[in-house]
Amino acid sequence: MILEKSADDEVLVLQVFGIQIDISGLIEHINNNPSRHQICECETHKLLKLNRTDGINRETLSQIKESRLNQPVLVAAIDEYEWIIDGNHRLLKRLELGKETTPYIPINGVQLDQFVSEFSWQQDQEDRGVQLGPCQVAASSNNKPLPASELGVS
Repeated sequence: MILEKSADDEVLVLQVFGIQIDISGLIEHINNNPSRHQICECETHKLLKLNRTDGINRETLSQIKESRLNQPVLVAAIDEYEWIIDGNHRLLKRLELGKETTPYIPINGVQLDQFVSEFSWQQDQEDRGVQLGPCQVAASSNNKPLPASELGVS
C-alpha cells in the first residue's frame, strides 16, 4: 500500500474550479495500480508554495502516525495550476519536524479526470434553501489560484 485513506468518502472541493475530487477513489486507484504512479521527491519548502487548502486541523496535525508521515502527498495539475490535493497535514508535519524533502506523486489531468465531478457551492447552498448574499457569492468565486510552479505536473 502506497497511501492510507483518511476516510472512505474523502473528497476535496475546489470552489474556484467548481469541482470536487474523489480523494478516496484516487488513493484506491493508486494503491491498486502502483506501476502507473511515480513517487518523486521535492524540497519541502517548494511544495509549500503550491496551491493548498487552508483547512488545517491542529489536532489532526499533532496525531499523525509515523507510518503516515512518510507517505507521499498528491500533487495534481488542474488547468495550468498545481495543487496539493491530499497530504496537507503530512506536509506541514514534515516541515514542523525539519524534514528537508517530501515524497509526492504527480497526478496529471488525464489521471485525475475520472475522479473529478462538477460541484457548485452556490447551487449546493441554494438546494438546501440557504439564501446567499452578494458578499458570499463574491467570496466564493474570487479566490484565484497560483500558476504552476517549476514541478511541472501536467
